[in-house]
Amino acid sequence: ALMKNPEARGDQLKLRDWVRANTATTYRVVETSRFSDERADAAEALGYAEHSPEQIAALVRASFDANEDVRDNAIRALEVLCNLGTEVTGRIPAARFVPMLHSLVWTDRNKASALFLVLSKSRDPAVLDALRAGALGPLCEMAQWRDWGHAAFVAAILARLGGIPDDQVTPAKVPEILKAVQ
Repeated sequence: ALMKNPEARGDQLKLRDWVRANTATTYRVVETSRFSDERADAAEALGYAEHSPEQIAALVRASFDANEDVRDNAIRALEVLCNLGTEVTGRIPAARFVPMLHSLVWTDRNKASALFLVLSKSRDPAVLDALRAGALGPLCEMAQWRDWGHAAFVAAILARLGGIPDDQVTPAKVPEILKAVQ
């Protein structure tokens, strides 16, 4: 995902060029650095690496780092990469991310819901089953948040679980969506 702002985009392209020339170092830092800020920076940078199964696997591992900034950057990168299609989404163990929807850490819940928004888009039965079995409680809670910008992700996920079309997801439809998944 490249920004439209020319200066920011230029910085992103420089990062992409650097990480592609230093991929092995980036993998090593995200996996082994004792400094969480270095691991967080490496997780962000990995999103710009050459797309590969190793990239996805490293980002999945970083998604469960002890540090929330590392997790945040890794899951954000996975979410963006998921837009490339099934070659990425098929490599992400969706059920492993379900517990993050129960987290007391805001960024875990926020990024996991953003990831599940993309993973559930195809209405893959395995993804929907994992959510249904392990996350209905927190999803129902989040869908009722007052900030629609955050609740909308989760309302869309629940709508998919309830068989409701995406174009019908609105704040006014949340009670109907919740009823459909109960």
